Amino acid sequence: MALTVLINEAAGSDPDTFADKTAYVRSGSVNLQNTIDQIATASFTIIDETGAATSAPITGQPVKITDGGSTVYFWGTIDSLKIQVRAGNDAVFYDCDCTDYSKVLERHLVFNTYTGLTIFTLVKKIIDDFVNLPDDEGVTYTIPVEDDSPEIDEIRFNYITAKAALDRLTLLGSGTDVYYWYIDSARALQFIERPTSATATALTDDGSSIALANTLRVSQTAQQYRNVQYISNAKYYTIELTDSWKGDGVQTTFPTRYPIGKDTSITVGGATKTIGEAGITTANFQYEVGKANIWTGTPTTAVGDGVNIVLKYKGLYPTTATDSDTAQIAARKVIEGGSGRYERMDNASDMLGSDTSDSFMAGLLSKNGALNTVIEYDTDTAGLTSGTLQATTLARVDIDGSAISGADYLIESVSARDTGTGRLRYSVRTVSGDDPAQWEDYFLELKNATRTTQFDNTVTLALTEALGTDTFDFNDSESEAVRLMSTDPYVIGDANIGYSEVM
Repeated sequence: MALTVLINEAAGSDPDTFADKTAYVRSGSVNLQNTIDQIATASFTIIDETGAATSAPITGQPVKITDGGSTVYFWGTIDSLKIQVRAGNDAVFYDCDCTDYSKVLERHLVFNTYTGLTIFTLVKKIIDDFVNLPDDEGVTYTIPVEDDSPEIDEIRFNYITAKAALDRLTLLGSGTDVYYWYIDSARALQFIERPTSATATALTDDGSSIALANTLRVSQTAQQYRNVQYISNAKYYTIELTDSWKGDGVQTTFPTRYPIGKDTSITVGGATKTIGEAGITTANFQYEVGKANIWTGTPTTAVGDGVNIVLKYKGLYPTTATDSDTAQIAARKVIEGGSGRYERMDNASDMLGSDTSDSFMAGLLSKNGALNTVIEYDTDTAGLTSGTLQATTLARVDIDGSAISGADYLIESVSARDTGTGRLRYSVRTVSGDDPAQWEDYFLELKNATRTTQFDNTVTLALTEALGTDTFDFNDSESEAVRLMSTDPYVIGDANIGYSEVM
C-alpha cells in the first residue's frame, strides 16, 4: 500500500465521499506533524498541470491521508492555500496546509462558571455546551464509566477558546492524575490520563535500534522548570457577608462590598426572593460572578421606597498563593549548592476558591517540577503514536549519573515526511516528563487569555462617612487595596466588615 491523499469536494452535501487526489500530489511533498495537546497538521502540494483548475483544492475542504487502506495518518481540513503560477508552462501549484479537527476547538469560545464538577464532566460540558452548540460540529466526548477525575471546586471560563479551556483542565490534575487530550480520526475527543503502559516498539542504542544511523540525540533542559510555584490574581472566597439597602422606588442596581462569588440569597421586605447569574436565570435579582453589584431581574422593577433589601453571599478577593516541592528543592541544592529554589509566577485569574487554586499550582509543579530529558531520532518504523510511552534503554548515555535503562519515555511528538517513494519516514521526540518546550506557547496563551479576566477593583467600606442611602463607597486607591488584601480580608483597621446593615 502507498501513501494516499483524499479530498472531499462536496462535504456540505456528501460528507462521507472523498476523491483520490494522489495523482495530483507532488512527490515528496507530504509532511505530517502530531504533538500531544496540540493541533495536528499536514501539508502537501497539488499540481494542476493544465491550469484548468479541475483539481484545484479549496480552503476548508476535508482531507484524509491514509496508507491506501484502513490506516488513517491524518484527517482534517485545508486551513490555508498558497498558489504559485510559474513561467514556461500552464501548471498551477497549490501548497496546502491542513489542520486536524482539533482546530474546531479554536473556533468556539467558552464562557461560564462551573462549580463542584469533575474534570471529565467539565470536558463534557465544554464540548456539548460550546463546541456543538448551536450547530453540531460532530466532535464527541464520552465520560469514562468510572469517573475518577478530581472534582474542581469552582472555575470560571471568561470567553477563552475551547482549546484553551481544555488546556486549563490538564493543569488541574496532579500526581498520578496528569491529563492529555487529542481528537482522533473519528472526531472523538480523547481526554485521558497519562498512559501507564509502553508502546510495543522499544528504543535502544545498540545494533538493533529502530533509530536510523546518526540520528539519535539526547538533551536535558531546565526550561520552564520550577520547584516553587506562585500564582497571582487567584480569587478566594470571603466568609459569608451580608449587605443591605433600602429601596427608594427608583434604584434597580445595588453595589456590593465585594465581587460576588457564590452562595447567594436575598430577601426583600422580609420575603425570600430568587437570585441567580445573569444570562442563565430569570430570577428576581441577578448578578455576574466577579462583579460587585446586583440588579433586579427582567422585567426591571424598582424596589419600593423604604423597603429593606438584605443580600447574603460569599465574596471574592484577589490574592497571591504559593506551593513548593521540598524534595526537588533539596535535590537541586545538593547538585548546585545555594538555595536550590526555582521560582515561577503564573496568572490564575480563572481560578475561583482555594481548592481550585491549589490544584492549579499542584498541576504546574507536577508538569514542570523535574528536569526533563529529551530524546529525538528518525526511524522508518511505523506505528509510533504521540501520547503513548516508549520503553527506552540507552546504555551509552549518562543522565543524572546513570544510564537510561528500561525507562518509559512519553512520545511527545511524531512527524512524518514522504520520502518520495510513497512511504513515510518519521521523526520522533520523547521526553522523560512533560516537555517544557511545548509549554512555551501554552504559557504565553495562558498569560494572554487571563490578562483580561480581571475582577473589579477592591471595594472598601468608607467608615468615616455617615451611612445614608449610598451605603457603600468605592475606593480605587491602589495602596488601600493592597493594604486590605495583604492583611485580614474581612477587617479594616479595628472594624469587622463581615456584616453591615442600614435601617
